[in-house]
Amino acid sequence: MGIVTEITVPGDAFELGASLAPLEDVHVTFERVVPTGGQLFPYMWVSTDDHTLFCQLLQRNPAVEDLEMVHREEERALYDVSWCDDTDGFLSCLRTTDLVVLRAGGTAGSWEFELRFADQETISAFQKKCADCAISISVDRVTTKSVSDPLEEKLTKSQRRTVQLALEKGYFDVPRKTTLVELAAELDVSDQAVSARIRRATKKLSQQLLLPYQSEEHKQAPPKQR
Repeated sequence: MGIVTEITVPGDAFELGASLAPLEDVHVTFERVVPTGGQLFPYMWVSTDDHTLFCQLLQRNPAVEDLEMVHREEERALYDVSWCDDTDGFLSCLRTTDLVVLRAGGTAGSWEFELRFADQETISAFQKKCADCAISISVDRVTTKSVSDPLEEKLTKSQRRTVQLALEKGYFDVPRKTTLVELAAELDVSDQAVSARIRRATKKLSQQLLLPYQSEEHKQAPPKQR
């Protein structure tokens, strides 16, 4: 079992939000990625009419080590962000607690996080860390759910190992830090096998992530007029 907790954090209590006050229209959604124990929130989608100012603000943020725009769709853009390891605010509370970030996003005014904890003791430890950092959090909803690892359920052992290695070696980074050939050599298989594993794993994880939303959208769609 696991405990899923939805919380709201004031904008200036989160390292990123503290920089965004000049951008009243900004909205940030962190990209959901397979957790590997590495960087928190490596990718984020940002909607604003002034990406130049957004970049300038974050480049002056002491919690941000590096920032790069990797894709743009009109007013919406995907950024690759590296966070400094020595931050002692809300990011540190997340990093040093045994939890999973299921969803995260917000504006200059407030941020919403959906977090999964193993038990109530871990939640209490997280709340104490936030209190010690003078961070006020509002608990909006708490639900108890059966916890299952999507990688364990959906991917084969070889697919899971391949995706994990690809993430660790920077295959999904822009620009890429490794190649299929190099991954294949480490796994002692052909590069065609590595490519096939990554494609199948990506399809399975995408289906798991997107199909529930598609089903919900289908339920909410108005009936077609005859």
